[in-house]
Amino acid sequence: MTSRDGPVVLRVLHVEDNAQMRHWLEIAVDGVDDLKVVGAAADGRDGVELAAELRPDVVVLDNSMPTMDGLDALPLIRQACPEARVVMWCNDPHVRDRALVRGAVELVDKAEPVERLIEVIRA
Repeated sequence: MTSRDGPVVLRVLHVEDNAQMRHWLEIAVDGVDDLKVVGAAADGRDGVELAAELRPDVVVLDNSMPTMDGLDALPLIRQACPEARVVMWCNDPHVRDRALVRGAVELVDKAEPVERLIEVIRA
């Protein structure tokens, strides 16, 4: 993607309770020229607050988290930042239909290659 001013960089917020997964995702996403991690949250409640504050283009949202899970956080994130696209990133394929109804654009299984997640973030 490009604009008159150069390449468009998509701003990504990720919400994941596992610190190692947050770190890994930040490295993977920031390693791509047209993506930039602008924030990370360890639970859904913090994810909602950061979405409202940071106004990301894309939110990568885990489902299973303490305090507030991804399915509960999803409509609140959409309300706080309606322009953001939300990608559910989890190991439970049964979450897909509920996530789509609540406003996610897609579900990516954590077992899929990172290239699949990058592809969905860019779509």
